[in-house]
Amino acid sequence: MLANATAGVSVDSPPLMSPTSVRSKVLSPTTVWLQWTDRGADETAQDSRYYNVHYQAVQPLGKALSAVARHQHVILYNLAPATRYEFKVRTVMGTQTSHYSATISNSTSETGDTHTLITFRVSSRRREMYCGHARLCVCLSVCPRSHAHTIARTRV
Repeated sequence: MLANATAGVSVDSPPLMSPTSVRSKVLSPTTVWLQWTDRGADETAQDSRYYNVHYQAVQPLGKALSAVARHQHVILYNLAPATRYEFKVRTVMGTQTSHYSATISNSTSETGDTHTLITFRVSSRRREMYCGHARLCVCLSVCPRSHAHTIARTRV
């Protein structure tokens, strides 16, 4: 119900939408990367919105855990190897809380089966002097394999 605020009646904000398109990627036996879409977020606006990520081991059953994210993605660390987890996300802004997203599940790997891509780039713009000689700086980054297409197209 929307009412005129000057008449002394408060204006109700529209309810927060639940995050959608939640997806996960196992990065290591103890690490999972989650990403989702918030259809109600304006990428250019700086509001107080954040996300509550709820996750729990289901095979074998574990205690419910949660993490807070300021962006539409999070990396969850210290998970148990070879374990199935369920994940769901909700939006929080001020005193409003959305419903949880649909629950998804994924299993951490046993050992060594990772989807991590390590890339590096050489920047000729950042040179430092070392013993009278120019030395080249190398930047290393680690990211989920899903970002590989972006990195592969980047030219230095």
